Amino acid sequence: MSRVMLFAGLEEGISLCEKLSGLDVVIDVYGEYESIEEAYPHKNNIHIHITELNADNIRLEYEKLEPDVVVDGAHIADVSVHEAIKEIVPSKRYIKLREEREKLDVAYCDSMKDVVSVVNRTRSNVYFTSGDLGLDDISGIIDSRKRVYIDLPKGNAFLRRAAASGISVSRINDIFDYTEEELIGIIKDNSIKYIVVREDESRLRMKMMYSAAKKTNIIMIVLRPEEDSFTVDEVIEKIKSIDTIKQVYIIGAGAGNPKNMTVEAVEAIEKCEVVIGSEELIKLLGIKDKELHFAQGADDIKEFINSHFYSRLAVVTQGDVCLLNGIADFIRAMKSYNVNVIQGVSSIAYLAARLGIDWINCVTVDSMKDNVLKAVAENRGVFAFTEGNTNSVLKMLKDNGFENVAVCVAERLSLADEKITTGYVYELADGDYDDLTVMYFENPKYGKASSLVKDENLISGNIHILNRNLRAVVMRDLDLRANEVVYDIGAGCGAMAVEIALISDRSRVYAIDKNVNAVDLIERNCALYTVSNVRTISGDAMDVTGSLPKPDAVLIEGYDGNVIDLVRCLGRLNNIRLVVVTRNFDDAYKLIELMHKNYFENIELKQISVNEGKNYGRGTHMEHEDTCFIIKGTGEITG
Repeated sequence: MSRVMLFAGLEEGISLCEKLSGLDVVIDVYGEYESIEEAYPHKNNIHIHITELNADNIRLEYEKLEPDVVVDGAHIADVSVHEAIKEIVPSKRYIKLREEREKLDVAYCDSMKDVVSVVNRTRSNVYFTSGDLGLDDISGIIDSRKRVYIDLPKGNAFLRRAAASGISVSRINDIFDYTEEELIGIIKDNSIKYIVVREDESRLRMKMMYSAAKKTNIIMIVLRPEEDSFTVDEVIEKIKSIDTIKQVYIIGAGAGNPKNMTVEAVEAIEKCEVVIGSEELIKLLGIKDKELHFAQGADDIKEFINSHFYSRLAVVTQGDVCLLNGIADFIRAMKSYNVNVIQGVSSIAYLAARLGIDWINCVTVDSMKDNVLKAVAENRGVFAFTEGNTNSVLKMLKDNGFENVAVCVAERLSLADEKITTGYVYELADGDYDDLTVMYFENPKYGKASSLVKDENLISGNIHILNRNLRAVVMRDLDLRANEVVYDIGAGCGAMAVEIALISDRSRVYAIDKNVNAVDLIERNCALYTVSNVRTISGDAMDVTGSLPKPDAVLIEGYDGNVIDLVRCLGRLNNIRLVVVTRNFDDAYKLIELMHKNYFENIELKQISVNEGKNYGRGTHMEHEDTCFIIKGTGEITG
């Protein structure tokens, strides 16, 4: 079904509506006078609108209707209306309606230049009855100040152009201010020899001027319009030939409260023939008096759009359009249609406003697809959309060392039974939550990670491996940021290198070990976890690190050599974050002494059970074969 927007004024508009009323077309007729309500046919598919036809109103109505075609049937004298329509409506949707009249016994010219050429032969005075076209060419007539007279509506912008072209203001007449007798008087008083009029001038004025020209025995020239205009039958054929392209609106409903939908979204739904979406969401939005199609998946929606005749369809989606819900892929699949995306009030923005936080630097993840643990570890603020797995996400964070991260669990946002609960992960991990839940995590110690790799999944051979709990402690101590250079010295089978690469996937990780078998295992484990930001280096770290980029963080976990000398060597490279894992108490003690001597910051010593990975505190009073020491600090070795 096509939609036609018609601007009334010409009598031909009435005839056009009568003929279109029998077609599968909706016609919206616009005019400024109530008389058109009586003149135009009363049919179900014809709607009459009485309004002031200024540029703002025309634009507003055009954008609201989004018609397939606009028929400009306004009166010739309504210059400002014509200008506004042509400025607002794309040329491919614009049709100018021609006022039909009998052929006159006059001279016809195709352009203003032709008119100038004719009248310059005689140097006779010329009267232009319509000056809204070709005014720039008027000054081409010799001695135009004396010879050219012109009609223009009062207050029209063309008055300034006419004056700029050399037309005396005293020679500009109002287009409505005279009768045939008065025009004859003007012709005689000014010795007019030519009267020039546009072909699409109104029928009554054309008849009056033609009569005046005949009675005064002067030449009347009719200037054909520069733009194409069409008869009623030609307009109908054009409308019939319109290949209507379906208009699909993708409308974000935010959390689902109709109060939080934008005015644009509501207007789009109003002018659509059918609304598509989940039954629950459509009911939440209270959409009525529309054809409805309940659908969940993108494939079902595409099948419905492709197989039905509707020309305007609204697809309502919960959540934020083009954010984690596959809508971007769906839009690309709809490339054969006109697709307009209308965002609702973002649930993220809504929750941030409720919490009074700045969310501009936060990240957003889908708990069903993304690594929430990694996101919380690397970012201060994280929004997580859940699909009924809120408890499992909280438990996972609790079990992996993030139990003290602040969390907000927001259920059924913006709805009447909205519930927002705040606390820490360990406090909320055992709650019972609604499926419509958004979580916000705030981790002041972001950059500190937990273990993302299971021991049983690693290929270790007979090479040493730090167990998962121990790796979690080391990851937190490394305090990784994004886009860093990290050394993993004594990398073994690559367990820590893989952990670092996963948690900081934009960093460059150099896994260094002088055991050839270890290098092979590192590469195999990197392939197993599909990490591409680890480079294996075979050799002694004392020898090979000099050719590598300066590190931001260094982990020494299984170095077969003098750890103290290695730290002295590496410490001079940069102001680094250093973490050393050793079972040797003497090495641990000497490292602490070296760090204090060089004014390291954040120095800490932990004694950890190798088997359990539990932190027994900072004491240095015991040593056992099943324990190791983790020393960390930030600084630079200067002596």
